[in-house]
Amino acid sequence: MARRNLRQTQYHVSCLTHMAEEMFEVLNDPYNPEEYADCLILLLGAARNAGISADQLIQAAHDKHLVNTKRTWEKPDAYVISRHVKW
Repeated sequence: MARRNLRQTQYHVSCLTHMAEEMFEVLNDPYNPEEYADCLILLLGAARNAGISADQLIQAAHDKHLVNTKRTWEKPDAYVISRHVKW
């Protein structure tokens, strides 16, 4: 992985921190596509800053989905969150 200068690191942390804040807005307004778009824009910015293109990110998500479909999953908890079983 290439080393990043301080400005790149600050931008990266800023994007991800802002995205975490935006995720709460999605939770408060889950049917508003603009809230999801805010998260996506910030995620793409952080990925770009890390040297990951949008196409690479989409491919990684597709590959990860294939991995996840082969995993064994626990029953959902009280918050309806299901985690994969770790071997």
